[in-house]
Amino acid sequence: MAFKLIARGDTGLYLSSGETSDSQVKSIDSSKTCKVIKFNHKGTKLAWSDGKSVKIQDLSNDKVTSIPVEKTQFLQWSPQDNFLSTWEVYAVKNGQKAEANCRIWTSCGELKFQFIQRKADGWEPRWSQDENLVAIRTMNNEVAYYQGQNFENFTKKLSLAKMDSFSTSPNLNHIVAFVPGSKGNPGFAKLFAYPNFNVEKDAIAFKSSMLADKMEAKWSHNSQNVLLLMQAEVDKTGSSYYGKTQLHSMDIQGETAFMQLPKDGPIYHVSWAPDKAQFCVVYGFMPAKATLFDKRGEKLLFWNWTKKFGTV
Repeated sequence: MAFKLIARGDTGLYLSSGETSDSQVKSIDSSKTCKVIKFNHKGTKLAWSDGKSVKIQDLSNDKVTSIPVEKTQFLQWSPQDNFLSTWEVYAVKNGQKAEANCRIWTSCGELKFQFIQRKADGWEPRWSQDENLVAIRTMNNEVAYYQGQNFENFTKKLSLAKMDSFSTSPNLNHIVAFVPGSKGNPGFAKLFAYPNFNVEKDAIAFKSSMLADKMEAKWSHNSQNVLLLMQAEVDKTGSSYYGKTQLHSMDIQGETAFMQLPKDGPIYHVSWAPDKAQFCVVYGFMPAKATLFDKRGEKLLFWNWTKKFGTV
């Protein structure tokens, strides 16, 4: 089976295509400033930026489309590869009106939509698998939903004061929004079902924590459950250099739980099983533990590592 491999060096970008190690390698861009590269999901198109423009190459015929957008740092293909999103550092030049720094293009290079997204963290538009629905953070405290690939008017908007981050379920039917703690007040997360976004009465689940400066959400693959990894950047007890972490869970029926882990220490990683309502957590001061839980937080299986990481 033929493969395609892209490599970046001090003389530009090189593309290898074939089945063996001696397959033909060809230069596709001689610029030394190419820093961001992205194949589409089907492997039929390649996008990259040299800092002066974004280029999209159709790998079936080597046709290259150039998009005149500078200083692009991140690229994202939509699930069906119909759209390419770009992000550049937000800047205001000489007191002028702020310009959009996040854009959505068709795969042929036509500008579809543009907006301001100041933060690099979580800049990506969130697409449903069929690309019929997309959620975009257009302002600091707002997430807008657009339907039917129509960006002229949003269909629904979630507005939550002081929102720091948000996460959508894989099918985009649910969204969890996070507000960090401040001035002695706890941070909290609220779960909503699209399109019911009244922040005062439509939250179907709520979870708060004093240890909540940041939140990372992990959705199950069936979009029924979400794990919330909440972190305080500073551990006031002084027991951890990495701050303090807690794990909470929510489901779309409104049930919530605090995951009481049997060993103290940081939470290093959380991951759902691909086809089951089970998840694994790696946690605790070294030697760490790894435990498999069901969706209700009941322990199913666990592993202990010695300091030499040799015994299970």
